[in-house]
Amino acid sequence: MPRYVKISDPKLRANFEDPVSLAPLYRPIKIRESDPPHVFSYPIIMEITRTAKYDPISQQTLGPEWAIPDYQKDHELSLATASVPLTYGGECCQTNYLGLFA
Repeated sequence: MPRYVKISDPKLRANFEDPVSLAPLYRPIKIRESDPPHVFSYPIIMEITRTAKYDPISQQTLGPEWAIPDYQKDHELSLATASVPLTYGGECCQTNYLGLFA
């Protein structure tokens, strides 16, 4: 069951935020030849580029093999402290990001 996850540190939260959904990254994908690197969540960027192959931020056409898994960012994200916000306030399960999905 999907659930919203909130990264505890505000500085890290901005670094690990998907620019389309504004949620934490899931399976980060970097766009080849983007400077600075444009990183998106895998399912979101695959849906956006399914019919039109362009970078949603820079509007540049994407070449072959444009999607690069960003394992470094994925590793950093898995070490970040995160929690699941509760509907009526407060938080539950404050642990590292990876631990929330185990």
